[in-house]
Amino acid sequence: MASEIHWQTGTPLKTGKYLVTVSYGNGIYGTQSDYYHTEDGWTYYNDGSVVAWCDLKYIEPYKPIEQ
Repeated sequence: MASEIHWQTGTPLKTGKYLVTVSYGNGIYGTQSDYYHTEDGWTYYNDGSVVAWCDLKYIEPYKPIEQ
């Protein structure tokens, strides 16, 4: 079973933990986790480097296939 990540752009409306796609420049992107606070912004990245995000609570954890 595949799990899809529903990326969003802009600024999150709630404080919490997010999976983020960040731009390092020159077309290089990476995926990291980061904490967003509505008053202070991202913990590790600035708003310009975060290009998309998904709330971690919406990502399904890995489930082994029973044999």
